[in-house]
Amino acid sequence: MRCHGWPVAGEEFRLMPVWSTGPVDPVFADPRSRRVTAGMAFGLIGLWIALSAGSLSRALPRMVDPQLAPTSLDLDDVVRRFEEQVVWIAVGFMAIGGVLHFLPAQRLWWQTPGQPSALAMTRFWGGAQLLALACAGAASTVGLRMEPPPVPAVESGAWLHGLTMVLAGLEEEPLLAALPVILLVGRMPVLWIAVLAGVMRGLLHTYYGPAGFVWAFVWGGAAVLIYFVFRRLWLLIVLHGLSNAPGLALGHGDWWELGASLVKASFLVGLGVWCMIAVHRDHPHLRQAFHDRIWLALKWLWFRVHTRRLPD
Repeated sequence: MRCHGWPVAGEEFRLMPVWSTGPVDPVFADPRSRRVTAGMAFGLIGLWIALSAGSLSRALPRMVDPQLAPTSLDLDDVVRRFEEQVVWIAVGFMAIGGVLHFLPAQRLWWQTPGQPSALAMTRFWGGAQLLALACAGAASTVGLRMEPPPVPAVESGAWLHGLTMVLAGLEEEPLLAALPVILLVGRMPVLWIAVLAGVMRGLLHTYYGPAGFVWAFVWGGAAVLIYFVFRRLWLLIVLHGLSNAPGLALGHGDWWELGASLVKASFLVGLGVWCMIAVHRDHPHLRQAFHDRIWLALKWLWFRVHTRRLPD
């Protein structure tokens, strides 16, 4: 597997393997540049920790004890969460603007066009969501449980709480998908950037339990790769917001929440099926390899599920 690397003057792109352990551009191979790259990566992690301290303090206890009862939120809690989200959004776009202004080399990558198809990006995003769910399901078969989302008891301000869920794409994608790529592209392989961003995204979603980390790690890393190829931040934001739209159901009864969840499931499954059909149609050479691996994965899952049901 190969992908576009770092654009340089006089060349369109330089092809580099995404699993390379060194910088994509030899300009960044000297020890000083490596130290600068490490400083950038740690700076990104520090910014994430500073912004995520409150969310991590609420999510990590559920990583240890997934059965922990959800907290009760009053209007002040909901407003405080919304204010945190506004800070995330502002810092994300300010950080992207700062990188592009003060680092001309990163601006060069920003100015090169990505793949032109928004429909293809949507298909890949849907496929990434299905892959993440499959990985979470596989993780649950080996003892890492994924609990249902712990919906807090929203005593007041339910609509504002639902709005914060819909705006999660505007909150997360600039900082956890776009900024890592813009900051580190060319300095390290994009696969390692995806791993770093996936870990940060996974830790924010540990309120789903241990398998929830796996789920968010997979689609968080995939979001980085998708942004790297297609460079449409606005579409990542829209797709993330649509997938969280059932959060608006918190302002209604249980039947409405169930219906909204079914709509979300249909949305994700439809995107995933669309992605698989497109790959099957447009890439005939991948069909047999795809079928073989899916068949092996299904047989492995079947074996794991049935061996767990055997009596001691």
